[in-house]
Amino acid sequence: MYPQLRYEVVCGCGEKNYVALLSAGTRVECVFCKSEFDVPTISELKGGNQIDVTPLGRLCEKIRKGLRPFDGTCQICDMSAAPNLIPVNLELACKNPAAEYEGDYDSRTVLIPCVLCDFCKKDFRKGLFVGYFRGILNALLNAVWLLLALIAASIVAFILPLIGVAFVLSVVSALFYHLTRRRANPYLLAHLDKICGLKDVIEDVDQYSLKMGANRRTVA
Repeated sequence: MYPQLRYEVVCGCGEKNYVALLSAGTRVECVFCKSEFDVPTISELKGGNQIDVTPLGRLCEKIRKGLRPFDGTCQICDMSAAPNLIPVNLELACKNPAAEYEGDYDSRTVLIPCVLCDFCKKDFRKGLFVGYFRGILNALLNAVWLLLALIAASIVAFILPLIGVAFVLSVVSALFYHLTRRRANPYLLAHLDKICGLKDVIEDVDQYSLKMGANRRTVA
């Protein structure tokens, strides 16, 4: 009935696309980055002028509306009326392309609620304890990889000075980037990825960190 009516949808690349109502629930190609993204449903399109279809936007919308797995049921065993809520602050940082300085970042914090029953809370705590030591082991292994890479890069730099210097810088920067991104308990990462697709959410960010808050009882 309104063939010229268009709705604003933000692609994963951050650019705004304008889609017709007939495109609701389908996949369309972004006119900027040429990748495909999911168009929201008709009710979602009519609910607002701008809809964020990125993984982060979808996650924030689920949390805001209290949709599964944030509807109060245990996220591990699916029991109803899980009384424990453990807030996890996800801090994201992306380079600002319009920033005056190279080191300027746009930051955002999202509170992800971990909802658990009493039984699963104990297993969750045990998993975090084991994950803490796994994190230490991963840090040691990363340090070994960094040392070996520096040794190899130094040898290349000695044999081929010009190419070697560029190689050293690229190796060090790549490893530093990798190490700064992995600042979280491995068990917590796996749990959040299972309940809300965390890997997709952090895929395009430059840095991220997870900070757990104190447990709160939501049901007497």
